[in-house]
Amino acid sequence: MARVSPPHTHQVYSPDGKNRSPERIVKPATHVPVDLAGTPVQVYRRPDKPTHAMFPKCQEDWKEIAELFEARWNFPHCLGGIDGKQVDIIPPAGGGSEFFNYKGRNSMVLLGIFNAKYLFILADFGTNGRVSDGGVLQNTKFFEMLTKSELHIPTEEHVKGTNRNLPYVFIADDAFALWNDMMKPFRQADLTSQEKKI
Repeated sequence: MARVSPPHTHQVYSPDGKNRSPERIVKPATHVPVDLAGTPVQVYRRPDKPTHAMFPKCQEDWKEIAELFEARWNFPHCLGGIDGKQVDIIPPAGGGSEFFNYKGRNSMVLLGIFNAKYLFILADFGTNGRVSDGGVLQNTKFFEMLTKSELHIPTEEHVKGTNRNLPYVFIADDAFALWNDMMKPFRQADLTSQEKKI
């Protein structure tokens, strides 16, 4: 049985940024922030520092994200980064191996899409840890809308400073499948040491 820390207080803010009364939350000991003496500490979310942005509703919204990626990271036509994170959980009674992941722990997956300022434009949580990041993506409403071309993603356009038209894409790591609207790096395992140097 996993060890659970005693309840500790978290400061909670409402969407309007006003402080609400503290709530008692029980979390697994591995996720409780502690000081050097091992004493649990309070965690505050600053209402003046946003953690998310609005999900784009039209081509202009997507282009605004792409312009920010190009200005900040010199990456044209990027609509956002996609990644997943395993969040350890205490599985429900009778859950068996449903939540057991490749790391040998029970977890659920948080899938996020973020903009050039590291702000979430979409977060999906709840798929069991046995499923890979790519599988989690395929289980989302976002992916369903992406495959049906319902997200109003701009069509390919001319890239400044070149004579080429390129599509708008999301970027992801190797856990995700290559898709028309998704770009990912070459697998390191498939490259020779000489190719890795290049």
